[in-house]
Amino acid sequence: MEVDWNRSRFVSSGAKITEEKINKISCITKAAFFDEIQELIHQNYSKEEVEVFSVPLISFDWSLSEGLRDDDKFRKSA
Repeated sequence: MEVDWNRSRFVSSGAKITEEKINKISCITKAAFFDEIQELIHQNYSKEEVEVFSVPLISFDWSLSEGLRDDDKFRKSA
């Protein structure tokens, strides 16, 4: 997990550009967990404080996947 506290975000409003301070949290996880993770983040931080978005992985070293959470509710039934 990577945390970037007090990251600058620049917002354009007409001809005016303003700077906002936000927090960015990045992690590698299964796509099925995104909604659950987003909900947990918004329970602890206001939506104005944190950016939450998804970036698809195009390539991945699958030997690193052992650390990803494994949960029965997301497994396909046999």
